[in-house]
Amino acid sequence: MENQFFNINNLKRLLYIVVVMAAAMSCSDDDPQPSVENAKFSLADSAPIALPSAITLSEDEHAQMVVGWAMSANAMTSYTALFTPPAGAEKSTTAITPSNGRTKGTNEDVVVYTWSQQGFGSIAYQIRDLSDKFAFEVLIKDEGSADWYRHVYAEEKKDGSVGFMEFYAGEEVAMRWDWTRSGSTLAIDFSTGEAGLSYSFVIDTNTSAGSIIVMDGEEKIYESTWTAAGTGTWKEYFDGELVASGEW
Repeated sequence: MENQFFNINNLKRLLYIVVVMAAAMSCSDDDPQPSVENAKFSLADSAPIALPSAITLSEDEHAQMVVGWAMSANAMTSYTALFTPPAGAEKSTTAITPSNGRTKGTNEDVVVYTWSQQGFGSIAYQIRDLSDKFAFEVLIKDEGSADWYRHVYAEEKKDGSVGFMEFYAGEEVAMRWDWTRSGSTLAIDFSTGEAGLSYSFVIDTNTSAGSIIVMDGEEKIYESTWTAAGTGTWKEYFDGELVASGEW
């Protein structure tokens, strides 16, 4: 069911901007991040959840369910493409406060890139230094309006170990990603504004083995695990009770 807060014009606008931004993106390097000037969002370069090829090619319905959920979570990269300003963007150190979201702090280091897109108004990409982490934010201002509106907001610790990202549809958070890293283990929680569903992934980034737990509110309804070779197990729950299980 489509989120009631989604505005189709905003969605078209974001999709257009993503295409423009993707064309401008370049490969990141491994340099440290000493300042807000060269802050990098660690999950911007590739889809965070990589599955073994045996799962993506499998015809098993439960393997394909995992593929579908991973694709939903990996949709975050459609928005992180916005985290690279185009050539010619105007640069400033004056923070923007969006009309639909508070901005933490007022004295931190900030760099803001703004540019105009004909037919789409103004766009801003704002990065702020929040001591032990960076904040990354994309805002849009309609033509003829004085108000900036937040569309994407993310925070990440400077070592990349913990972070979150939110995508806004109007006044509401339509999608949210939370993640933690420990060695080669990446844990990502993905939730939407629909039906209270959430998905918790744990991935070994070296082998692509992992697991997923699907929740409906506070109730677990599904879980699956898979190996680096692409074999897996699954379990279905109803009212907290195991009702079906199997392997592929």
